[in-house]
Amino acid sequence: MAGYYLRTRSQLDGKPIILSLTVGSKNSKVGDVIQSWILRDRVNPYNAILKGGDKSICGDCPRRHFSGGDCYVSMKRGPKAIWDSVKDKRAIILNLQSPPKRLRGKVLRFGAYGDPVAVPLTMWKRIISALRIQQWVGYTHQWKDPKFQSYQQYLMASCDSESDREEAKSKGWRTFRVRSATGAVMLGEFICPASPEGGVRTNCQFCVLCNGLTTRAKDPVIIAHGFKNQKALTALRIGPGVAKMWY
Repeated sequence: MAGYYLRTRSQLDGKPIILSLTVGSKNSKVGDVIQSWILRDRVNPYNAILKGGDKSICGDCPRRHFSGGDCYVSMKRGPKAIWDSVKDKRAIILNLQSPPKRLRGKVLRFGAYGDPVAVPLTMWKRIISALRIQQWVGYTHQWKDPKFQSYQQYLMASCDSESDREEAKSKGWRTFRVRSATGAVMLGEFICPASPEGGVRTNCQFCVLCNGLTTRAKDPVIIAHGFKNQKALTALRIGPGVAKMWY
């Protein structure tokens, strides 16, 4: 997963970050899309988690690794490999004037790791234009912040409760809500068709309903699928609010 990357500063706290784009995912739920990874620049992802530096890319997401949350992203399967490829100079700086053909025209997945609003909206627009992207999927946990309302045209509000969804809808967002296995599906929601509970009938590449532009009235909902919800993980407590997860 060497991929391509650009450097910028986080819209969350101004710290230097990397936006990396990769293709060829083995994640069958996602499909053959451009995966975008948002990482701290020159900070090992594990160190960012342990010291709270992931705030630059995750903001106040309640599922942050640093907070002991149930983030579904496995660090060594994605972020660490991406960061290593940039550090070891195997990744290539993305030339938006002459972008690689293998990236053109594909579906873009905003934030395979990291919150997309950490990246300036102007940069996302340049990438979408240069790569001739017509479809995308993505979510943000920062939807309550007034300064990120302009991302509505691209992203959905990532919601963790029924009250979250109601508030997000009042602000004009489409929503993607995580529920418990016994939680109800709210009026105006539909079960994600790429999920096990939805019968795995499709994947993100072909569904493409998780965006801010679709005209579909209903919003997807999914049963919590973070690693902590899949199996018992061993968390070595490092300090208050910090979990060391070597998986």
